[in-house]
Amino acid sequence: MRIARTTRRLAEQRRFYGETLGLVVVAEFSGHAGYSGVVFALPGLPLHLEFTRQLPAAPVPVPDPDELLVLYLPDAGVRRALLQRLAVAGRRPLEPANPYWKQDAHTFADADGWRIVIAARPLRIGSVSPDAK
Repeated sequence: MRIARTTRRLAEQRRFYGETLGLVVVAEFSGHAGYSGVVFALPGLPLHLEFTRQLPAAPVPVPDPDELLVLYLPDAGVRRALLQRLAVAGRRPLEPANPYWKQDAHTFADADGWRIVIAARPLRIGSVSPDAK
């Protein structure tokens, strides 16, 4: 699965997701049908996060505080190290819009203002029936 987002701040997003969060760059491209981009892998998983920039610059959607990218990091040492890297990079936690994310989690914004949650584990608030629609 790949999640793709457009950005006007491609270099800043590359630094944030690559250097600060530590995601691995698996592809970069430039001048492909008017697009440049970078693709990150989530270590150990077949998941990618892609950022593209179109020239001339296209409108970028306004981030909603409830649209989140959640990274579950059950290892406390890994979580502490990541939170330290975020602090060194000048990133400060944000108040989450949904109080659910106050439990054992920290919310940050990327270069475009989209929110990333660093959480210890999936939280349980009830069960959902497989037939739920």
